[in-house]
Amino acid sequence: MTNKNTIRDDMMNQLSQTDINQQHKIIQSISHNIISLLENANKSANKIAVYHAHQWEINLNNIIDYCQSKNKEVYQPIANKTHKQMYLTKYNNDKRIFVSDLEYNIIKNNQSISWDELDVIFVPLVAVDKKGYRLGRGGGYYDATFKNISCTKLILCGVGYGIQYTDDIHHDTWDICLDYFVSENNIIQFKG
Repeated sequence: MTNKNTIRDDMMNQLSQTDINQQHKIIQSISHNIISLLENANKSANKIAVYHAHQWEINLNNIIDYCQSKNKEVYQPIANKTHKQMYLTKYNNDKRIFVSDLEYNIIKNNQSISWDELDVIFVPLVAVDKKGYRLGRGGGYYDATFKNISCTKLILCGVGYGIQYTDDIHHDTWDICLDYFVSENNIIQFKG
């Protein structure tokens, strides 16, 4: 079994070489698959959390537009580099996901929704294996945030390129296991 750092380095190297001309087409295919998931897997999914794409991560602007056109509530995670726990705020076009200590404390104290109240959370990833274990960038923000979520109706959905789907990733007890992985190729369900 290949260790996490090796997988992370290899995958990030491959992703950094993604053909810019193909990205738009791939993102359109992924967006189509995500909308299909939202419409079929959980018709009552009204509270959706999205991430802001960074570098090679899949841009979710089409999904945000779709959710807003269907009057779904869209949220985004906010984190502070000195904290691992992320909090939610209503989606806005501010591309920053890391905030100052003061802003972080204000958001934490005024969080309007908890993670348990969400229906679907879309997360970026570096890789995901056939069991649904997610490998992130290594910061541990999602793992630390999700370890206390107890809601069984919540759908955790990884979003990435087909090349990010791999056979096996060594996982630790704190690693997130996803419900779905959506790529340009298909929608893969891991649980239930």
